Amino acid sequence: MPKARGDYCLLVTVELSAGSVVMWSGVLTIRVRLLRVRLLAALFILGACASGYAAVTLAWPGTALDVAWTVNPEGQAGLRSLGPVAIVGMAALSVTMVVTAVGLLALRRWAWWVAVVGLAGNATGDLATAIATGEPRTLIGVPVAGLIVWWLTRREVRSRFGLARRAK
Repeated sequence: MPKARGDYCLLVTVELSAGSVVMWSGVLTIRVRLLRVRLLAALFILGACASGYAAVTLAWPGTALDVAWTVNPEGQAGLRSLGPVAIVGMAALSVTMVVTAVGLLALRRWAWWVAVVGLAGNATGDLATAIATGEPRTLIGVPVAGLIVWWLTRREVRSRFGLARRAK
């Protein structure tokens, strides 16, 4: 496939291992065309860092890293009350977000779906939290996620992921 204007290739080396045994190793070549897709992938990486950070601070409480929880002490208390489930959940969310970011950069159909469903779920959760707690600060995520989902569902974006409807 010839490179279009604005294309570039991103090489990602991936190695899956269990202990000292390498199960798979390879290089992924990713063609990226849209600046906005790269920005969305960066947002997913930022989310992965935040959820990974939460998992670490929940797994090892009482360290200097806990300073970040001063922004949302109620969130920390709520997650701590869940025990190991919160740690595993946050770690799984972090991994999912990294994998989705790589899929978005590779313009994979499944990554588009994960992004749309995940963002819609996030907006729904923010709305439910605002209703349940009466805390309007959580509503900031609703229009942000809504705008990103709106953008992702535009025809030209869907077509980049091989999802555009064909004319009859």
